[in-house]
Amino acid sequence: MPMKPTGPVEGCALAAYADARKLPISFLRELGLADTNYMDAAAVHIPFRDVTGRRTVSVQYRVALDGPDRLRWKRGCSHALYGLDRIGKATDYITIVEGTSDSHTMWWHGEPAIGVPSAATGAQLLGQLADLLARIPLIYAVREPGQGGAALVAGIAGTAVRERLRVVDLAPHKDPSAMHIADPAAFPARWRAALRRADWSGRR
Repeated sequence: MPMKPTGPVEGCALAAYADARKLPISFLRELGLADTNYMDAAAVHIPFRDVTGRRTVSVQYRVALDGPDRLRWKRGCSHALYGLDRIGKATDYITIVEGTSDSHTMWWHGEPAIGVPSAATGAQLLGQLADLLARIPLIYAVREPGQGGAALVAGIAGTAVRERLRVVDLAPHKDPSAMHIADPAAFPARWRAALRRADWSGRR
């Protein structure tokens, strides 16, 4: 169901988001991100495109840099997978991440990735994701700290990708975005090291 507004918004401009995430604003604009307004406050318009990249299937607004209420769905839009138009570029592997910020970080570093809306992504959307990834031989999933991260990985493992799944732990960093912010230049080496450590302990 579309997310309903829960109160006033703090506001967030694209330049502030780019600076906070240490990503070039020109790159984010190439992805379709743009400044807009939401409930009379600055917001970042984030389009979710279909597999062709030509049609927008959903829209999310970033209305604050951080906090639990930083994202809102456009009225009438449903939760959707982020990066459907990039699945076709993945050959050997792809990484499932949580949210748009992690997706932006991965794509900036040339890593094939697709974002799920949240740790509470439902079984129907995860099943759709598994169908879309059927041809890709290796699936990584970033497990963020806490029960939410564990629940998301368990949900992914409950789909048809289970036998191809490897779980990525980025500790001491929460997620790809946090690891990039800590040291953008070190991200590629740290990410490759994390992939080498990845395993699916549930298989044992």
